[in-house]
Amino acid sequence: MKALIYGERICQIEEKEFPVAPTLKWVNVPDGTTTQDTYVKGKVVKYVPEPEEIDIPNPLEERIKTLEQKLTKVEADISTLKVSK
Repeated sequence: MKALIYGERICQIEEKEFPVAPTLKWVNVPDGTTTQDTYVKGKVVKYVPEPEEIDIPNPLEERIKTLEQKLTKVEADISTLKVSK
């Protein structure tokens, strides 16, 4: 496979070369090379996406939130009982 290179950018992947502007060059690259990869110091550098941040609930924070809700309810019940007396 051939990759069309501009600087470190892989612009295009083709089976065969064709004439291009002088600022571009063709290089041989391994199968599996994509335009998301880069070409640095004569080698293909594979693109590795940043891991996605996953919002995993913290069990302790969830427990605190539940207890706070229960406390609020108990405080409301106590206020109701004091008013009733």
